[in-house]
Amino acid sequence: MSKNKTLYSMKETCAKTHLTYDTLKLYCNEGLVPNVKRDKNNYRVFDDKDIAWIDNLACLKNCG
Repeated sequence: MSKNKTLYSMKETCAKTHLTYDTLKLYCNEGLVPNVKRDKNNYRVFDDKDIAWIDNLACLKNCG
């Protein structure tokens, strides 16, 4: 049985994580967000697990 996951766009993910679009894009391009998924139009999409990962990255950055 497969579970449907809610997928968020870059813009929605930025709003949820309080990151700028450019920062999130940089994190993805540098490999800091593993296994970034793409939709049928090849846009990045994120699920709740990715959001939690990104929140943890931001926390680590704030720790110095």
